[in-house]
Amino acid sequence: MEHFVSEYTHLALLMAALAIFGTILPRCWLRITDNTRLPLPPGLKGIPAVGWNLRELLAKTPWLGFTALQNEYGPIVHLTAPFRQHIVILNTLEAASNILDRQSAVTSYRPRSILLEILTNGLMIPFLNRENQTYRRVAKALQACLKQYPYESQQYREAVHLVRNILTEVQEHSPVRKWHDKIKDQCVRFSVEMIYGSSISSGPTRSHKVDWMVKVLKEFTETMTKLATPGLIDVVPWLPSWIFPWEEEARQKFVEYDATFVNLLNESWEKRPRCGSAITGGSRLVPPCHDPYPEVQQRLHCEIDAALGYDKLPSVEELEQIPYLQATVREALRWRPVAPLGLPHVASSDFTYGGYQIPKGTILIANIWAINWSTELFGDDAPAFRPERHLTSGVKPVLSAPPDTKEEGHVSFGLGRRACAGRLFAKKMLLINIGLLMWAAKVEAAEPGEVGFKLDVDGCLDKGVVVRPVPFSCKIIERCAGALKILEQTLAEQTLAEQTLAEQTLAEQTLAEQALAELQHEEH
Repeated sequence: MEHFVSEYTHLALLMAALAIFGTILPRCWLRITDNTRLPLPPGLKGIPAVGWNLRELLAKTPWLGFTALQNEYGPIVHLTAPFRQHIVILNTLEAASNILDRQSAVTSYRPRSILLEILTNGLMIPFLNRENQTYRRVAKALQACLKQYPYESQQYREAVHLVRNILTEVQEHSPVRKWHDKIKDQCVRFSVEMIYGSSISSGPTRSHKVDWMVKVLKEFTETMTKLATPGLIDVVPWLPSWIFPWEEEARQKFVEYDATFVNLLNESWEKRPRCGSAITGGSRLVPPCHDPYPEVQQRLHCEIDAALGYDKLPSVEELEQIPYLQATVREALRWRPVAPLGLPHVASSDFTYGGYQIPKGTILIANIWAINWSTELFGDDAPAFRPERHLTSGVKPVLSAPPDTKEEGHVSFGLGRRACAGRLFAKKMLLINIGLLMWAAKVEAAEPGEVGFKLDVDGCLDKGVVVRPVPFSCKIIERCAGALKILEQTLAEQTLAEQTLAEQTLAEQTLAEQALAELQHEEH
């Protein structure tokens, strides 16, 4: 028996070796004899079966490393990952728009993320492709939701809630050290209320349920964001499971998250059905690092005061009429993109660009950071935070943007058919939050010696596919004596209006159910 097993093993190894050489040798022969084949883009030379040196892949800020490679290799850089996986980095707007926008028919696909497929049972929507029925249904529902759902009023309420909380903490702690958590909590809280409805966030159990969901969603976001980073399992999926001992634990964690979301959705569905939304995107929508440019804040205050005054809280419509505020939002998204490398694309077939061959299966990564900081697009002062760059000159300046940025003034929402579907939602959320905060308060750096006072603008980004500011302390000063009182009054009025609306909705639903029951009784 042992002899038979040994012979069988030797035969299996021989067949595997023949299969490998039968695949590799023809490719090598074609590469040698095919003189008409265009070259790959220039880049780092990798070691066969291992790929390029992993320093560039595993660096804390790979977008900076890829940007540096542009100086040596040009606008598109080729890298070789393990087992000859081609990767092309797009470092300029011209290259990215030509490849991801104008050739989107073959570049709008997502590479397969095996790890996320395993852990989410195939439900990580941003990594699905358009042929997938689940993706098509979710994308259609999300677009309908963002067009029809009046989320603006909820964004405004949550912004008022956030600014009130920050000013309240100022009275208790100065400098403020937890502003970062408050902003992140607000984003997740809003996602909860938008998805699961006011039934989850209203009534005597509002605080308990919402705070609990905020905690769960923050954990979910952190887990999924870390796992979205390509790893060994995506390159070599057939490795045995014992190499990844955390896999079963992570899978079980997702099952718990999934059960939590489904239970809450069932709880709120009968009371007030809602559209779903992309939770992980909203929970990471936090403003960039504290502004080290005081002249920007000073001009914002002047523009807001001249247009709105102090006597009442500005509305969304009034905030949208301040060009410099809109330019500040654009500059924040340009200066510190939330996803410096975006989400990867993959070529569904061979294509060419600039005299180079891009083989089928090549992973395409737009270096959002390099494009947003391009001196060709934004001038020599591109590294500086300067909202004026997005405004025309003249008595009444209006917003302007470089070509191929979809009138955004940056490419932080991505390129091609898979650009962020919630960009209007995100821009309005930032506009309302920044506008109300600047109306009510003044933000200053903490004094030297305070905990967390030191701010390194260039080193403020943490590790991950999606980045955010590292927490630090700051001083927040109420600009006028009545600002906090106006915020409190506005919240009270909003709460009363919501309760009245909820009671009316419940009464109408009860009457409709009674009428339906009577109709069914008469039919019987």
